[in-house]
Amino acid sequence: DYGIVGLTLAVGSMLTALLRLGISAAVSRYYYKYHDDYQNLKEYITTNFLFLVCVVGGLVLGLSTWGEPLWTWVTSGQVPFHPYVQLMLWGVYFSIILDLPTRLYQMQQKAHLYMAVQLTTYFLTIGATILFVVVLRMGAHGQLLGSLVGSGVVAVVLSYILLREWFVPRIQWRHLRVSLAFGLPLVPHAVSNWAVSAADRLILERFVSLDELGLYTLATSLGMVMNVLVNSFNKAWSPYYFDFMERGDKPNIRTQRTTSFYITVVGGICLAGALFSKEIIVFLTPGKYHATSLYVPLLLFAYLLQGYYFLSVASLFFHEKTRLLPLITGISAATNVIFNVLLAPKLGAFAAVWATVISYAITFALTFVLGRREHPVDYPMKRYGMANAIILLGCLLATYVFSKRVSFVFFTIKLVFLGLFALITYVFLLHPSKSGDIRSVN
Repeated sequence: DYGIVGLTLAVGSMLTALLRLGISAAVSRYYYKYHDDYQNLKEYITTNFLFLVCVVGGLVLGLSTWGEPLWTWVTSGQVPFHPYVQLMLWGVYFSIILDLPTRLYQMQQKAHLYMAVQLTTYFLTIGATILFVVVLRMGAHGQLLGSLVGSGVVAVVLSYILLREWFVPRIQWRHLRVSLAFGLPLVPHAVSNWAVSAADRLILERFVSLDELGLYTLATSLGMVMNVLVNSFNKAWSPYYFDFMERGDKPNIRTQRTTSFYITVVGGICLAGALFSKEIIVFLTPGKYHATSLYVPLLLFAYLLQGYYFLSVASLFFHEKTRLLPLITGISAATNVIFNVLLAPKLGAFAAVWATVISYAITFALTFVLGRREHPVDYPMKRYGMANAIILLGCLLATYVFSKRVSFVFFTIKLVFLGLFALITYVFLLHPSKSGDIRSVN
């Protein structure tokens, strides 16, 4: 069941990247250009939202009706098209519709509404999943149906709210041309990001059993806690960055201090999760799932690197240099696919772990170099390097040493290691006497 869910959701994330057409990202950018002209802004949002509802809906309907031959051609056929893939397709549609209203809350910095949407979607999904999987014993079918119910209900409600607030009976195709000009170059970029984060499951399905694929899928699900944290940080960071860059309000200082905060807090959470992943997995799962602890620590580090990419890529979005992104993520995606294809037959799912780490490292490195050309920031590179070296060392120890067993000695060593990281980052990154002090950021 974990293998079925992992494969269908991996393909679903690729379709989401394709079918969004970069429009939500364009709305995030151009909201600030139009927000002083409310009527123009309403026309812009109405045009883009109705385009997504109608065009993406038609594409999903066509795929769910006639897409089975394509599915059997892309995969080995272990997972049936009906009902699993059809449920995934409609889940993709509602997630795309849901994305634009939530981005508007993000741009308006209405954190309470944004959190309400996220929590409502989460609890509806969890409740429906428990009903279908635990009570009705529907397995993977129930998991996918629960996700569809959660996103579908919230998407319908938010669509009504959006149209009530923003709808105008005047469609302006020039607004759509602006969005597509900005967003379409992001489609290869988004697909490349998918290749880095999810294509491994599509490749592994051809080389490993559904059981091993299921263990790796569980590892990515546990690592998704870190992924959610990083993406939440990005959703707060992007509007904050665009705002102070537009105003010219100490952009270099604010960027550097936010980076110091990210390394200390999010990096510390990553390190703690990696070090104690064995204990968490032993506590949460039956014995047959304990081997998952081999995959989790380095996946957490990979998601931390994704956060560094988010910090760096904001300057490229602000300066409208999106044409560079497909090149960056294309290189990273090619690396990921090559590593998986070459190493999966020998290393199995562990090949996907290292491929993910290396790919995110490449994405961040290239984005960091290009982003600093647009927005030069004087980072304390030695301090940042030291902090990240400690995090990586902790993840490696958690993978190759601490994953072997749970013991009091290991637990004590982990606590000391985590305490040293907290002390070092406080002294060198957050201490009031240092330039990286974040407490003076308003």
